[in-house]
Amino acid sequence: MVLRRKKLYGDGFLFPSRHKVGHIEQKYVTEQVFYRQPYSQIRPEQVRPRLTVTHWAPHDLRRTSRTLLAKLGCPDSVGETILGHMLPGVVGTYNRHQYDDEKRLWLFNLSEHLESLAKRFEI
Repeated sequence: MVLRRKKLYGDGFLFPSRHKVGHIEQKYVTEQVFYRQPYSQIRPEQVRPRLTVTHWAPHDLRRTSRTLLAKLGCPDSVGETILGHMLPGVVGTYNRHQYDDEKRLWLFNLSEHLESLAKRFEI
């Protein structure tokens, strides 16, 4: 998926904002998902595509990704930094390593895993 996004948008943000310089904010994505849920009453007169999978939020994707990373064997320190979490306690205070190479590796592993799952369900 990352490689497909890079083909579309180059070396900048994978999810660039159309309205400002930078990336799409998480809150905007959450609002747009809710707006498209079939039960959303926000502007009911406005016709828009509705999601077929309901009762979920983008934060669920973070939780699922973290769970899958653990399943694949990703070390906790790397998995937590992928999510942008500060490592707890003394480790977080003294360990300032950014894990960039490790994050790249584990996100590639996750991408490969998700691609293999998608291929199993292709019609």
